[in-house]
Amino acid sequence: MEALILLVLIAIIALALGVWILTYYRKRKYKPDYYTFFIIGLVWLPLGIATGNTVFFILGTIFFIIGLANKDKWKKKKSWNQLPEKEKRLILFSIFIGLILLIIGMAFYFLVKSGVLG
Repeated sequence: MEALILLVLIAIIALALGVWILTYYRKRKYKPDYYTFFIIGLVWLPLGIATGNTVFFILGTIFFIIGLANKDKWKKKKSWNQLPEKEKRLILFSIFIGLILLIIGMAFYFLVKSGVLG
């Protein structure tokens, strides 16, 4: 079991490194949205404290500090009516995919908890 956890950890690190290399050498089209970093940090920091999860605590603190340090670069948010049609479709598609993944995750959770899987 420990070998499987180590293998998964190595795969995650390799994937993160690969994504970092691809984004580093690729021409940057977009600048980071520091307001989003701030919001992620604002959510993850207390979540890490409440659950005792050090990963959420550390990442939340990092995102919070990065977002707050770049407060002058926060992008002004547009209302739904101001968004182009292509962006509206992308947002709706992302919400749909997120909901599908949430439902699948909940189904697996309850199947494992009930003893059907695992």
